[in-house]
Amino acid sequence: MLKTDRIIKAEKRGAPIFSFQYNGKARNVQIGTREAQDHGASWGTPISKSLISHNGNTYVVARDNNDSKVIKRFRVDKIEDRSIQGI
Repeated sequence: MLKTDRIIKAEKRGAPIFSFQYNGKARNVQIGTREAQDHGASWGTPISKSLISHNGNTYVVARDNNDSKVIKRFRVDKIEDRSIQGI
């Protein structure tokens, strides 16, 4: 399971790239961005810049690295094979 404290630590260093597998698909997103923070705040209870609590689940809210206009949510317990650039 993903340790959310690593995401919070990474957010303090800027907006790093977070790479992981989600439902069998490789994802590369940018965490800690203002756009993701604004988008997530309207949807659930903010835990940090990139983490949202909603209906008893924790989600990563991040900007897609390949399409900077797209903000996506990923349920933390479904994230596998993760890596945060610089951590």
